[in-house]
Amino acid sequence: AGSLALLAGDPDAGHVIDAFCGIYGRYGRLTADRVRAGVVRARAEGHAFNDSQVIEGVGAIGVPVHDPRAGAQALPVAAISVAAISSRLRPERRAEICDVIRAALAELNLSDRRTPVAADPSL
Repeated sequence: AGSLALLAGDPDAGHVIDAFCGIYGRYGRLTADRVRAGVVRARAEGHAFNDSQVIEGVGAIGVPVHDPRAGAQALPVAAISVAAISSRLRPERRAEICDVIRAALAELNLSDRRTPVAADPSL
């Protein structure tokens, strides 16, 4: 989920997905279409969520980390992810986990900036 959060912050995500479409099958149920859908969803929600995409029964949340000193359109510099069994990552719990991560980022004077990424016509 961390890598999906990073990818969602990249305006060229569609090109990146296309470049790696031949290897997704190595990783559980991943496909280029699922990665694209994950990017769209992560952009809308401000965090990535992966439910049993790589390992059956395991879910993960990824929150992008931005350097507040960088410009408004800067790519994320890192992501924080939390993985657990899928049954423990219901929507309410995911929201709580994201809140905890964002609070920690604020304490570190970092940001999960939710500046919308420019529309990517290749998605």
